[in-house]
Amino acid sequence: MEEMELILDEGEGYLIEFKESMSDSLAKEMVAFANSSGGRIFLGVSDNGMVKGVNITNRLRSQVQDIARKCDPPVSITLDELANVLIIVVREGIDKPYTCKDGFFIRTGPSSQKMRRDEIIDYFNHEGKIRFDEQFCMDFKYPDDFSEERFQGYLQQCKITSNLPLEQILTNLGVAQRQAGRLLMKNAGVLLFAREPTRFYFHAAITCVRFRGTTKTHIIDRKDFNEDIITNVDNAMKWLKTYIPLRYEISGGKLQRDEIPELPYDALREALLNSVIHRDYFEKGAVTMVEFYDNRIHILNPGGLVKGILPEEFGLTSISRNPFLQGLFLG
Repeated sequence: MEEMELILDEGEGYLIEFKESMSDSLAKEMVAFANSSGGRIFLGVSDNGMVKGVNITNRLRSQVQDIARKCDPPVSITLDELANVLIIVVREGIDKPYTCKDGFFIRTGPSSQKMRRDEIIDYFNHEGKIRFDEQFCMDFKYPDDFSEERFQGYLQQCKITSNLPLEQILTNLGVAQRQAGRLLMKNAGVLLFAREPTRFYFHAAITCVRFRGTTKTHIIDRKDFNEDIITNVDNAMKWLKTYIPLRYEISGGKLQRDEIPELPYDALREALLNSVIHRDYFEKGAVTMVEFYDNRIHILNPGGLVKGILPEEFGLTSISRNPFLQGLFLG
């Protein structure tokens, strides 16, 4: 009872909802909690925290369970009771997003808010339900916007040989699909094989900036690379090499000296590749940035942690934001 008194005094919040009586609006509260961090619905308590009570019967319990089952997908709940208050415990969903007949809802502060179309898209993206790399680019026109030269270069790099027609190879790779009489290209294919990828996704560029000193006060050089993402990585590496100091070593009786960069090229290239493969391409406000200071290099790409990875799991768990694009790079 002590916890109940504290909850009543504090009132509704992100994890707490009061409902005076049974109604169909329970569905939106259930999906809102399931789409957020879970929570509890106190049935028999008014909005101002007054206990009105409900008659807790098997029929009432069955009605509540039925509402949860009719959500899509069904919401997982357990039922507790305290005096004449039925407590509906909603777990955070493992199969988000959840919806009811009135739409998609999410918990915002002490209330359940219906999501707008753009919010639903952002939510699907955040939950990893929509993969940018696997979506079709409807503005891309094949073969006008397609670079066969880039595609052939990719096939050579991956050591892929085939006598099949070009369109068939694209289809076999999963990059394209014929629908309604036209060949549709996935976004991964646009990033790799378009004549002008940044005409479709301007934020797929890489910008490299050399600063004097250790702050952003003085810019020495800046280059913008706007080709396909493989060429962008190659060009960014060439640019980096112009600024990375070399030291020279002669060892083992060699007549030639070895050039050893202060920063390993292989590690830098891998970091650049990771930055274009794993960035959030739904985030259109920024390009991939390479910032070169006197004492460090920063490679910055838009997008936080991929859903399902915690900071303490770095190096232990691998989840890709763009798994199809990653697969194309791995050949």
